[in-house]
Amino acid sequence: MASSSTGMRGGLGRVLLTAFMLLAIVPLSVVSYLAIRRVQGDARRAAVASVEQAVAWRVAQFESWLKLYRQGLAMAVGSAEFRRAVDDESWDDACRALSNPLLIDDVEAVALVSADAQTTLCASGPLQRSGIAQAFPIIALVNSSSGLQVATLVAYPDPQALDELVQPFGLETGQRLLLINARADLVFATGEASEQWPEGPLHTWAATQALTEDRGSGLYDDPLGVPVVGAWRWLVDPRVALLVEQPQKSALAGADELATMLIASTLAVALLTTLLAAVIIRQLVRPIVQLTMSAVKIANGDLGQKVLVNRRDEIGILGQAFNIMTAELRSLYDGLEQKVAERTRLLSEANQQLRYQAGQLALSAEVGRIGTSTLDLVPLLERVTQAVVDGYSDIYEMRYAGVLLLDRFEQWVELQASAGAGRMGTLSHTSVRADNVIAQVIADGLLRKTDLNDPAIEIAVPLRIGPRPIGVLDMQCQPQQALTQHDCDVWQGLGDQISVAIENARIYAAQREAVERLSRLDHMRLASLGIGSRELATELNTIIGFSRLILKGVDGPLTDTQRTDLIAIHRSGYSLLGLIDNVIALSELESGEIDAKHESVDLSSLLSEAIASARQRLVGVAVEWDKEESGILVGGDKKLLLQAFLSLITATAERVPQNRVTVSSRTSGSGNGRAIVQFGNTNQVWQRAAGFDLSAGDPAASEGNPSLSDTSVGLKLAKQIVELHRGTLHLAFDAERGLSGMVVLGLVKPEGS
Repeated sequence: MASSSTGMRGGLGRVLLTAFMLLAIVPLSVVSYLAIRRVQGDARRAAVASVEQAVAWRVAQFESWLKLYRQGLAMAVGSAEFRRAVDDESWDDACRALSNPLLIDDVEAVALVSADAQTTLCASGPLQRSGIAQAFPIIALVNSSSGLQVATLVAYPDPQALDELVQPFGLETGQRLLLINARADLVFATGEASEQWPEGPLHTWAATQALTEDRGSGLYDDPLGVPVVGAWRWLVDPRVALLVEQPQKSALAGADELATMLIASTLAVALLTTLLAAVIIRQLVRPIVQLTMSAVKIANGDLGQKVLVNRRDEIGILGQAFNIMTAELRSLYDGLEQKVAERTRLLSEANQQLRYQAGQLALSAEVGRIGTSTLDLVPLLERVTQAVVDGYSDIYEMRYAGVLLLDRFEQWVELQASAGAGRMGTLSHTSVRADNVIAQVIADGLLRKTDLNDPAIEIAVPLRIGPRPIGVLDMQCQPQQALTQHDCDVWQGLGDQISVAIENARIYAAQREAVERLSRLDHMRLASLGIGSRELATELNTIIGFSRLILKGVDGPLTDTQRTDLIAIHRSGYSLLGLIDNVIALSELESGEIDAKHESVDLSSLLSEAIASARQRLVGVAVEWDKEESGILVGGDKKLLLQAFLSLITATAERVPQNRVTVSSRTSGSGNGRAIVQFGNTNQVWQRAAGFDLSAGDPAASEGNPSLSDTSVGLKLAKQIVELHRGTLHLAFDAERGLSGMVVLGLVKPEGS
């Protein structure tokens, strides 16, 4: 045994010092962090409120100035000199009258525009200067003496006037005022210099928000990347946004100073706490170190060592406990061997009991695994009986295990499977009315133990599903010790597991038999349906052929009524023939008799053939082909795709009120693109209403009516064929416009590309 070294030193002092530092620094840091966050948040809100208040003041001032400016324009338009020039249509005189500073003051430029806004009648001032081009106009209507509008007065205010308007009231330190027109151009700026900003429209967050929202505020970066806090207000007339900004550095300067002070205070308090904790811990740990040295000597075998107790606190109590422990260790050495032997015996018995329980649990788990993995009854019972013999061979010296089950009339109990070679007088066939242990267990459902010869016994465990008995688990063993009620409970639990496995196997056998019977019936149904449909199709072809001959006049001229009736017969015959063809193809698809080929198919040729067949069948219905692209190749079975498109065109013709069906095809996307075939009413308005977007590269069509394909055999067949080719079919139905749809198929690259 390794001895403890007297040189060992613990880390109690370091642990206590670390704990004191954490208890001091962490709360202070958290409080400081929360305080800084609170102060910074209050500072941000105050800064935002300041610029919002500045915006409100400047908006009121600006609106008042606009009102006075418009009054001045109204006075200028109403002056006698200007009205005479307007009535005489002397536009140059009118502009000279407007240039009189007594009429309109603070004007950079004015212009008279015709009432239809198509012609500039006259202009005064530098209209072509960039500053004026980016300014905001103020509009006034010009009427003749009769009250009829003859022109529009457009006045561009002088930016110097705006600067004189803002400056008398001043801005707070660091704030600036901006005017932005509807194109995000900077019209006017005052306050902090903005001459270093890039030319062109402003692309700041505030400028973008100001053109989409009436008012707002926030923190963002200006065009030079300087963080600012700003607020804006959109003025509907004259369509400009008024924006007040202030750098965050100046707005949040007070909060930053307070944060610095809090951090410094936290560090000072933490340092002072560390020094005080070091002094206190030194006084506390010194007696503990002395006590530890004495305890190390005792651990090294010096049981005569005593701890000097000169304290009355917890450390003194600990020293007394060490002295008592040393005395008890001396007394323990006297009866140590006897105690070790007793503990060893108890441990052996506990291990034996644990081994029994572990074996029982392992067997229970094995039986459960067999019951879930084996569903045939005979193999299940054979594996279960063998598992019982193998699992209990070490615990109870199991010699034999067998399962006996009631027959279907519940009159006889017969052996189904067994394992082991030590069978002694076990019944393999008995009546439920016999006088033996098997019949008794079946009758009352209770576990029974019977002595065979000392010390062998027979255990009969009832197998049951609820209160209903189904058989008996019969076992013969030679236990090494007396059986307990726990053993009986374990056996009964094992019997319940076997009962559930037997019932599952029986249910599985019944379900498998039912599935096989239903499969045979479904195969017979599909075969009968195919044979009957083919015979009916033969007769229909005869009817269609004769009706076509009569319509061509082979049997003589026809009256209009006869021709109408024959056209109806001819069309109905083709409809019924198409329905029968669809039923035959659908039955072959469901039965798996169709072996679909995969080849490159020219979509234009395929649609041309489908449209020709549809025109032959659909008498009185115009089938048009709006061919947008050619040379489109798709992969699949040509015969199946032809039948799908023919079914779609026929179903569409039956649901189009105008007796007109349009078919179009094109491609979408690049690389792994797709082929798109549209049929029905292809009007753009109807397509968008149905959920189709013909201009988009990805035709994300809505289903419109997802259950529509389930109401028609042709549509159902077409949907299965399209999905068989890994495509999608989208349908939409409208009572006024009829049925429209879209088929999307994958493209095939041409050979050699």
